[in-house]
Amino acid sequence: MRLLASVRFKVLAVSALLLGALLALALGVMLGVIRPSFLALEEAHARGHAQRITTTLNREIESLDLLVHDWSAWDDTYAYAATRSPAFEASNLLAETFSGAHLTLIAILDTAGRELWNRAYDLEGDDFMTLPSMQGGGLNIRQIHQLARVRPGGVRGLVETDAGIMLVAARPILTSQDEGPPRGTMVMGRLLGGSLLGGLEAAVGEPLTLWSADDRDMPEGAREALTRGGAGPPVIRIAGAETIALYLGFQNVFGEPVMVAGARLERRIVAAGHTALSTAVALVAIAGLVLIGAVLWSQQHLVLGPLKRLTHHIQTVAETGDLTRTMTLARRDELGTLANAFNHMQARIAQLAYFDTVTGLPNRRLFTDRADQILRFARRANQRAAILFLDLDDFKSINDTRGHSVGDALLRSVATELHAMVRDSDTVARFGGDEFVIVLHDLPTEQTLSDLADRILARMALPFQVGEAGVFTAASIGIATYPDDGDTLEALVARADSAMYAAKSEGGHRARLHTAERQHDTAHLLDLDQTLREAMASDQLFLVFQPVVDLKDGPIVSHEALVRWHHPEQGDLRADAFIHMLDRGGLYALLDAWVLRTACRALAQSRAQAEAGLGGGPRPEQVSINICARHVEADGLLGLVFGILQETGAQPEQIVLEVTEAVMRTRPEAAHRVLTQLRDLGIRIAIDDFGTGYASLTALHRLPADILKIDRSFVAGLPDDPVAVAIVRSILTLAETLDLQVVAEGIETAAQRDFLKAEGCPLGQGYLFGG
Repeated sequence: MRLLASVRFKVLAVSALLLGALLALALGVMLGVIRPSFLALEEAHARGHAQRITTTLNREIESLDLLVHDWSAWDDTYAYAATRSPAFEASNLLAETFSGAHLTLIAILDTAGRELWNRAYDLEGDDFMTLPSMQGGGLNIRQIHQLARVRPGGVRGLVETDAGIMLVAARPILTSQDEGPPRGTMVMGRLLGGSLLGGLEAAVGEPLTLWSADDRDMPEGAREALTRGGAGPPVIRIAGAETIALYLGFQNVFGEPVMVAGARLERRIVAAGHTALSTAVALVAIAGLVLIGAVLWSQQHLVLGPLKRLTHHIQTVAETGDLTRTMTLARRDELGTLANAFNHMQARIAQLAYFDTVTGLPNRRLFTDRADQILRFARRANQRAAILFLDLDDFKSINDTRGHSVGDALLRSVATELHAMVRDSDTVARFGGDEFVIVLHDLPTEQTLSDLADRILARMALPFQVGEAGVFTAASIGIATYPDDGDTLEALVARADSAMYAAKSEGGHRARLHTAERQHDTAHLLDLDQTLREAMASDQLFLVFQPVVDLKDGPIVSHEALVRWHHPEQGDLRADAFIHMLDRGGLYALLDAWVLRTACRALAQSRAQAEAGLGGGPRPEQVSINICARHVEADGLLGLVFGILQETGAQPEQIVLEVTEAVMRTRPEAAHRVLTQLRDLGIRIAIDDFGTGYASLTALHRLPADILKIDRSFVAGLPDDPVAVAIVRSILTLAETLDLQVVAEGIETAAQRDFLKAEGCPLGQGYLFGG
């Protein structure tokens, strides 16, 4: 009786009962619930394949119907149905039309069903062929014509022909505004084979077999699917232990059974399910034994007591925010590890909150606290203090060419050197990127500040040992002093930053003190930003479309969009009057977006007017747009261009983006990637001002370009300057060898035009032609 009442007996009894119940439950779930569910999943998987077949086929039919609609609702086709113009046939009804659109059949019938034009094309043999059932008044083509006349949306679907199953679509021939009266029927077809069948097989992931409705070798399951046509569910048959057969029936455009598509699918789901169930039973049994035994023994002695202490400690830290409070738990198990890990996490959080993760220097937050204390003390003691804002010159190129690991190692070396150059009472901090800030306490004289800046610049001129290699860098330093340049930390940092940018603009690797003039320049940039935004909002900016002409024959082939600013005080300004300030103020992206959007709207408006038959003189049909090199290197240009094309309705092939060779200077890999993606959209790329960059041939080799634009500085010397003549001839020869189109810029005289024309330059632009 004592044994029966003992805890040990109760634990063993309960454990046995729990394990038996768990095993019984697992077996019951496996046999009664999970196993049938795998069969259901297998059928659902097969139905999913059938749905993908249907969806893919319907998508192809809809694609064909859209193509038929484009042709049938076209004024040229509408006119051809009335006149049977040979010119329409010669320019549109070509073998290239069939192969380019993957078409097997194009038929144009009049309202009585008589053939105006009907040809069939063998895509594999690249030649025209005969298709009696769809030509010469065949039954199929006549029935399709009759259906297309009575159905408002035309006819699309499947039909059986002499060459096999064909996707067809037919619509009444109307005007481009979908107005009548109809002048006939446009019919197009694609045989279900080759790449089209490959697309269906790709959707299923398995080979497909197609049976026509009169195929005597059709399996029984396929015959059942044929009787269901396109209205019923697919037929699924277990073909053995490893495969199932899937059959899907389709109807033709007349509502009659026409085809069955079949595939054999591996029974992976059921096989994997059986393996998983067997494994699950074993794992459940093992886990049950371990769990029941371990939980009871460790519940209080090993887990609950220490866990309660640890929980109390965490709650105390959370409530007080005291990151220095630690907990000692003399254990070597998980709870001891957790306690130690929590202590380390507290220390790490404190480190991340106040120190830079790369260099170990104070971050902006800790710098602000220390600098505020130094300034408060300086006010009370009537002392001087200083802020040095240091930025590494061309650090980005080191990251891009040597890798971020080398860049981080260089930052750590610079931090070590800077820290060694200042006193313990001073603070060196990293603000982020390649920016360091130093606050100097109790500055004795201006000479002390100058000496420190000179020592920093001298050290920066020497190589830093990074691994086994020496890395060279330089620094630009901006200096602001308290109280001369400001009495708040925010003002001092801003003015030191402004002075640093002044040092960079003078060539870098120098130190500059803050001055009132530099403060004025900073304010001027802010004013420029606001003025430019107001100019765009108030329509002060406008575009001039300079024509690009065919030098051989004279017609305009495209335009270049040139931005102008109708300044309220200075009149109309060309871009060179203000464009250089945009890059300094970081406003290039803003202007690029405005020019691109405005030019695309002009293209869309021009196309709409042309489609409406409105007059109004020449309109831009293809426009070249200049893009800043820094914008190409930055993220977001691809998304901007795609969004504007979607917004305005302009077509990618109407756009030429002009970039200079400078895009290869800092981030060549990023520039190459962005320009390649733009070309993939259908946009053409032109290298502007070719021959004036830092590495013209390197840029030409690496940039994905379509067009070279000869810089106006070379054209200006034609035809008398022998050096300019030699350069222009070399560029023309190089472009011809690389199969690049050439545009000569800055043509201002007839002599320049005649020389370029004689040398074989195809295109040109300049004030001689207007714009």
